[in-house]
Amino acid sequence: MEEHGAEAMLSVDDARARVVSAVEPLEVVSLALMEARGYAVASDVFAPHDLPRFANSAMDGFAVRSSDASDASEQAPVKLRIAGEVRAGDPGRIEVSPGTAVRIMTGAPVPPGGDAVVPVEEIEERGDDLTVTTPAPAGRHVRPAGDDLKAGELLVRRGTELEAGELALLASMGVSPVEVHRRPRVAVLVTGDELVSPETDPAPGQIRDSNSVALAALVAAAGAEVVRLERVPDELPAVRESFEQAAAHADLVVSSGG
Repeated sequence: MEEHGAEAMLSVDDARARVVSAVEPLEVVSLALMEARGYAVASDVFAPHDLPRFANSAMDGFAVRSSDASDASEQAPVKLRIAGEVRAGDPGRIEVSPGTAVRIMTGAPVPPGGDAVVPVEEIEERGDDLTVTTPAPAGRHVRPAGDDLKAGELLVRRGTELEAGELALLASMGVSPVEVHRRPRVAVLVTGDELVSPETDPAPGQIRDSNSVALAALVAAAGAEVVRLERVPDELPAVRESFEQAAAHADLVVSSGG
């Protein structure tokens, strides 16, 4: 419907389509992970290395050679000598030679020669000797390098908003800083001579402005930054000036009023 030569009223879908068609990705910025929550990743992020980077123990126990203990049982126990200890964070250079075992903690690197771990609950320990009574085939309770992720695998897809899970994953792979799109800057304008701030006691004919509060909260919840919030009187020059100034400082102007 047209009136006085004015453009026909847009439907909501048409108006939304016009807005979306004008939207483009914002500039890319580099942020430390602790600052990047809620930002959208600018490009696909791939694993720079295996995770874990080294074979490690899934249990507290003893690293052994499967050739020594794969056939261990209560009927045929295997006796081994304790050659040392590897804790989480140690380089794990103590060798598991034939006939020996190395005490190992969860997460510690499996030492050279070892290819299986016997949980501490399944060990009979006396001094420097221990007895294995359960089978320890190769790979038992060992998390191999790359068990979670292989180098080159996709970590985070472009456009993903970074939250706790994604940030933790990137941290585990050393991806920091991360390239993201900066937050949109939004100006919120509400028009009306009748509007006063929420803190003001309205005079006759006035009302408190609730639209700007709601719009600003919605803008922030959507991940944008409110850079301007203004109440504009019902005067054409004032409206035009406010929109021009808002557009000069913001990526998007959200308005409410007649």
